[in-house]
Amino acid sequence: MPLFSFIVIAYNVSAYIETCLDSLKKQKGAEYEIIVVNDASTDDTLDTIYRCAADDSRFHVKIGRAHV
Repeated sequence: MPLFSFIVIAYNVSAYIETCLDSLKKQKGAEYEIIVVNDASTDDTLDTIYRCAADDSRFHVKIGRAHV
């Protein structure tokens, strides 16, 4: 069980999300998880999140619904 969680909320941040997630992956020390919530992005943010998270079991990707 992770000691703590990083929670990243993402909405149309394809230009920045990979840098953010790569930085979190490099953190050392206590066990942690990374929860990424894609808030109905309309760009390729979700694809980038999946690519970054694919090889790392600490990631948990959640997908938000489109805003009504």
